[in-house]
Amino acid sequence: MLVAVTALVSPFATEAGDCTPVPDAKDAWQLETRDLEALSEQINSPQTVQFDTGRPSQGEGAYESVAHMHVIFDVDARVLAQALRDVERQPRFMPRLTRAEVICRELEAEGFLRVEQELSFRVLIFRRDYRYVIDYFIEDDGEESGAFRVWWVLSDPGDGQIIRNSGSWYVSAVEINGAQHSYVAYAVHTVFARRQAGLRTALRRFGERDVRNAMEALYEEAVRREL
Repeated sequence: MLVAVTALVSPFATEAGDCTPVPDAKDAWQLETRDLEALSEQINSPQTVQFDTGRPSQGEGAYESVAHMHVIFDVDARVLAQALRDVERQPRFMPRLTRAEVICRELEAEGFLRVEQELSFRVLIFRRDYRYVIDYFIEDDGEESGAFRVWWVLSDPGDGQIIRNSGSWYVSAVEINGAQHSYVAYAVHTVFARRQAGLRTALRRFGERDVRNAMEALYEEAVRREL
């Protein structure tokens, strides 16, 4: 379901000296390794920690979606982290994501990227594309703890359809029955600016599945990279 997009100049392109993160940006999720015993009984099967949709709990907007899932995968944590670092290749394997372009990076702040994304949703009667910019932060503990996380906050609402978006991926190396595995958690919070025909139904019926599909797509990409 990839959509070809051609752009000579990004509409959100910034000057070389204007690539500082959103003020007071922080990882709202602070994901950590948890529930290993239960998850070890369901290897490679993402489990829901939280999934809610409805009116925003605070602030403006028409609808809100909050999701948090986690899983133990039987692939190398370093390979999963590599796929998450490879931002501009993610549309090749992540569902719904049709474009991801790094429009600036702060060389003095290693691990910070500004990324323009486009998403395409086609479910039932709901047909909608979204375009916005996120500030993307990469934190890698390396060999010290084997933990890796990326998190993001909305930098520019772009077409104005999404007014809040934040999320996080967390990956850590774990040992299950004497074998190396990876604990992976994914959380995302999105607030849509206005009512759209079919949006509420799409979120309720397919939102949780979309989060699971994203986790499974990351796993499949890691398997391909290990071959």
